[in-house]
Amino acid sequence: MSEQQVFEHEVVQPRTAPTSGTRTYDPALMERVRGFYADWAACLDEDRYRDWLGFFHKDAEYSVTDRENTDTGLYLTKERGVVALQVRAAYLSGYWRMRRKPRVHLIGNLRVFVESDGTLNVRASVVLVRTGLDGHSQVHAAGTYDDLLAAKGEGFEILRHAVVLDADVQPYDMTDIV
Repeated sequence: MSEQQVFEHEVVQPRTAPTSGTRTYDPALMERVRGFYADWAACLDEDRYRDWLGFFHKDAEYSVTDRENTDTGLYLTKERGVVALQVRAAYLSGYWRMRRKPRVHLIGNLRVFVESDGTLNVRASVVLVRTGLDGHSQVHAAGTYDDLLAAKGEGFEILRHAVVLDADVQPYDMTDIV
């Protein structure tokens, strides 16, 4: 199968499909995108999940898969719309009283492509470092973002947030948002 694959009656767009957009090096735009991701990471690192929901368009798609399943349509999680994401935010806000470990999201190596409709296709590397109860920090997850952003006022909103994790085996307690 080429551009699309069919899995369980759903058409799945491969996450690694090349963008048709033009790569931008515009310093002002790149700085705005970097700032967007810095604010995103701060929300997650500081447990501000209600604020995190504000980054998404009301019909946004959020998905997490691993490299092995990038083109198969198998997801660790896939949610559509902010209403579905509110459940995730409630869970992470401690609704089930999980103890949250300190963590840091490191987002870099941004590549921004401007699509013909003005949206931005952003590819970025991400590393999630967590500090355990013993005080030792370690890499918890690493991978890439393949996001689609639209302009919203002076900033952006996420239309699609697709995470591809590097590891084939995920951490046993993969409860953090990547």
